[in-house]
Formats: sequence, structure tokens, C-alpha cells
Amino acid sequence: MMWFRNPFRHISVYADLTLATDIFYGNPEDHNNNPNTGLVFAKPTRKNIEVMKYWREARKRFPTTNEQTVYDKIKYELVSKFELKVQYVSTAYWGNFCQPQKNFTKLSTFHACCLTGLEMKLLLIKGVIEEWKMYKSINHNS
Repeated sequence: MMWFRNPFRHISVYADLTLATDIFYGNPEDHNNNPNTGLVFAKPTRKNIEVMKYWREARKRFPTTNEQTVYDKIKYELVSKFELKVQYVSTAYWGNFCQPQKNFTKLSTFHACCLTGLEMKLLLIKGVIEEWKMYKSINHNS
């Protein structure tokens, strides 16, 4: 995960939970967006403590899956049970290799997801870093 600028400016005050996405379909409240739990912001509330406990406990129901898959399987339960307000952040702001949009005027973070193998991730992340350096050398005020 690379941070180019402050990603917190893309977190809405209304949301209890804000997640990155692998694929973003245009509406930050649409639970059909493909969540990426590599970057999660949870408001520090009692409700979210219970949400996190529920999410952790749900791993027992899906023992062979990771936390991202578990979240995707229980997200509607979370919304219903806890009246959870979730915001999914566009890949234009929290980017990745699943839906690469490298508009550096918007991009705050870039996550090396949707790639197999550490070597491939490092190789492609180095390329993104080089593109960022080139962008910064041309756009000094960004």
C-alpha cells in the first residue's frame, strides 16, 4: 500500500465504516461494489466494536476464507443487524491493480491487490512509484 496524499479526506462523516474497493461501480453506498478490506476506516464507536466482533466471529462460519471474503459474505447482515452505514471509496482515490486508474491528481493511495506473487507486486508497484515521481517532477504543487 502506497500513500501519495492523505486518504482520510475521502472518508465521509456519515459512514460508520469506510472501505476501499477492488471494483467500484460509481455509487459509494452500493453494496455491490467489490470491497477490499486492506484499507478500512471504522469510526471509534460502540456499534463498530460490536460490528468488528461480529465480523471476527463470522470467520468461524467461513473457516477457509480470509477476512475480505467473510466481509463480502456478511455485509448485508452487518447493515441489517447493526444499521451500519458503509461507504465504499472509488478506485479513483484509493487505487489498485484490479481497476487501475492512475490519475495522480485524484489518487491518495495505491494498493497492490489483484496480483499473484510478491515479485509481481513489487515489480508493478515500482512502476507506479516511478510514474508518481514523474508526475511530481512535472506538477510541483500537487
